[in-house]
Amino acid sequence: FAVVARGHEGDPESVEALLRAGAERVFLVASARRAEGVLEQVASRVGDESLLARVSAPAGIDLGGQETAAITLSLVAEMQWRAAGCTGELRPMVELRAARLERSRTGQRNLACPGQKG
Repeated sequence: FAVVARGHEGDPESVEALLRAGAERVFLVASARRAEGVLEQVASRVGDESLLARVSAPAGIDLGGQETAAITLSLVAEMQWRAAGCTGELRPMVELRAARLERSRTGQRNLACPGQKG
């Protein structure tokens, strides 16, 4: 995996160079508008749609938040999702209906999975 997070004029060249170098996946950290512009420029240069299929733009899974830490976590989450070979729509790991709250001596603790031992 390779990440382009410069936000500069050189982003199209960076993405193109990584694709031509054989990067399995290129993650472009950018707004949707910026990502669209970068991909248009890359498409006009490489002329190969299959290369563009290896670009995640804008990169990351929408976890909410605009802070650097939230953006970083969303990017790493997408990397894990792809590395695990997941396909299709992203979905929560557990159904929230299945989660239950258990009271303990020290307070409450959330058990995310039915039958999970505390």
